[in-house]
Amino acid sequence: MTPSWLPASLVVATHNPGKLAEWRLLLEPLGISVRTPGEFSLPEPTETEPDYVGNAVLKARAAARATGMAALADDTGFEADGLDGGPGVVTARWAAEHGGYPTATHALLKQAGVGTTARLTCAVALVIRDQVRTARAQVAGTLRATLTEAPGFAAILSTDTGRPVVVDGVLAHRRAAFERLLADE
Repeated sequence: MTPSWLPASLVVATHNPGKLAEWRLLLEPLGISVRTPGEFSLPEPTETEPDYVGNAVLKARAAARATGMAALADDTGFEADGLDGGPGVVTARWAAEHGGYPTATHALLKQAGVGTTARLTCAVALVIRDQVRTARAQVAGTLRATLTEAPGFAAILSTDTGRPVVVDGVLAHRRAAFERLLADE
């Protein structure tokens, strides 16, 4: 059941087409119309916060202020214990500095080591008027040498539970964070 406080329409504050597709899979079955930053010519805000929740709130607030609509954003990262918890909150930048995700995935495996424990983390922020709701979730596991079809660094994570990293087209940590957001009354 869809919580009554969820808006019928919102801006999903991401310029990442893969993330946008996942958010559509989560929101549209709930009857929520998804609007995009491109529809409003919104720039991508610079992520300046030191943590996932802060960056998710920053992006959602920027979209809400610019459009006058409710806005949802997430910040995600990959934390490998073999890299002292890195790349963490700078995952996308780290991947870009290493030539993009396919090349960066091999670099991460080489630096962190197969079998190293790691986590996918997602923080979600929903801004409705001036009210902010947040939730956070992680999926833990170990690094594996064989890549799957999952996007980004999720392709090298073997979960502790044995469950897939992608479920019905949505990364498990994003789905779990959204479910926590919905459960937060």
